[in-house]
Amino acid sequence: PRPPDALTIVQTGFALAAAPRLPLSHIPHVVGWIWLHLLQCDLSNQIVDPDEDAINKPDRPIPSGRITLKNAFHLRWLLVPACWALSLAYSINLLRVSVVFSALVLLYNEHRASNNGLLRNVLNAAAYACFEAGATLIAGTFLDDG
Repeated sequence: PRPPDALTIVQTGFALAAAPRLPLSHIPHVVGWIWLHLLQCDLSNQIVDPDEDAINKPDRPIPSGRITLKNAFHLRWLLVPACWALSLAYSINLLRVSVVFSALVLLYNEHRASNNGLLRNVLNAAAYACFEAGATLIAGTFLDDG
């Protein structure tokens, strides 16, 4: 790759100067929201086919016996309203992102859309977009306090 030209450097400088400054205290909020939603997704994935995980990934919590399949199932479904409640505490728009994310997880794992290559890629891209939108909305929630 070639180095950026002068115009690109100037445009980047203006973009950085115009961007709002977010305090470091916002980072835990963003990370916490992403982590909770990722946990929802991971639990959903791991309860769908625990036998496969027992063969391919025996160190995961269910195959290793650190949590039972029943408890993982209950935790998976308790995380949905927990994610929604956390999201609503920030904004109605973040709740919408969380609901869409939960639907994507349901389609991907429980409804086995991950078995279709094209659909799997579309759902993954949409989930990444939800993480991006959620993180951006949370970071922006605090713009008036700093």
